[in-house]
Amino acid sequence: MNKNFASLFLFILLALLLWSNYLLFKPFLISIIFALVLSQIFKKWFLRLSHFLSGRKSLASVLLCLCIFFFLFLPLLGIASLTVSEINNFYQTFQSESWLESFSNLSRSISADNYLSSPGDEASFLQITPEKISSLQQTIGGYLLTALKILYQSASHFIFMSFVMFFSLYYFFKDGDALIRQIKKISPLKDAQEEKLFVNFMAISRATLKGSFILAVIQGAVLSLLFWILGISSPVFWGVLTALFSLIPFVGTAAIWLPVGIFLLIEGDISQGIIVLLFGALVISNIDNLLRPRLVGKDSGLHPLLVFFSTLGGIAIFGLAGFFIGPIITALLLSVLEIYQIEFKKELSAFNHLKK
Repeated sequence: MNKNFASLFLFILLALLLWSNYLLFKPFLISIIFALVLSQIFKKWFLRLSHFLSGRKSLASVLLCLCIFFFLFLPLLGIASLTVSEINNFYQTFQSESWLESFSNLSRSISADNYLSSPGDEASFLQITPEKISSLQQTIGGYLLTALKILYQSASHFIFMSFVMFFSLYYFFKDGDALIRQIKKISPLKDAQEEKLFVNFMAISRATLKGSFILAVIQGAVLSLLFWILGISSPVFWGVLTALFSLIPFVGTAAIWLPVGIFLLIEGDISQGIIVLLFGALVISNIDNLLRPRLVGKDSGLHPLLVFFSTLGGIAIFGLAGFFIGPIITALLLSVLEIYQIEFKKELSAFNHLKK
């Protein structure tokens, strides 16, 4: 009885401490996960660099972190800076009155061509009036202004979280293997089960980074280059938006190039609008189909429907990083369910037999 009471007390205390530590680490959880995944993706590079430096892991870790910072992170900061600048310019352009005239002319053209059944219908909700467009302008302009405020307010937080990520990455490179071995020692799961969870975690992480992040960057860069060639304002801003929307399954890049192309047609830029629509449909949308199988292969192992809901749910809970964390959580759940099915195969078979 005393032993059972001591064990129960120990488990309750352990659960409370685990929950308390989760609350402590929660603000930095996303940065830690990113650092862990990056440490495993660049593990081969770290081992080669460490071997080249005669086993000096600390120096190898510092050098590799610096390389990742300058070749991956610094360009992202530059793109973010350009994006903020172009959002400012886009907001100023959007607040101008010139584009209202195009919609007003379209509205008058529709009425003049008798698309409406009677003159009285001109006041109906189908009629495009300057008042309605002005209201829409104010609404969208308010969203843009809010987005600018959020970007400026989030800058310091982003820099701090990046510092946490690189600080964690240094120790994951240096002591990552020892940390994983220690976790396996205290885990009650079998070695094969632990290995399966870890392998699946890394597989879905690589698939998400390679298949989603890299493809998003390519699609955003290609559309940004097209807009720059055509002389469309704020090409970096549109490229970043394209990259973000490409991360959302079944929504994709059409959420950007389709309305932009239609807007150009309405404004009277017929050639530009047709080029954007054709290029978006034939090139941008097919980049995913052409490159994803080569970049990802069968690493993810998730059904598209699960990817859709886990991505949207992850974004709703964790913000933008949820596109990465959501599918990982779902993949780990499927791995645990598979382990459960194997571990209790006989019991499940007997239970299903009794149900018949």
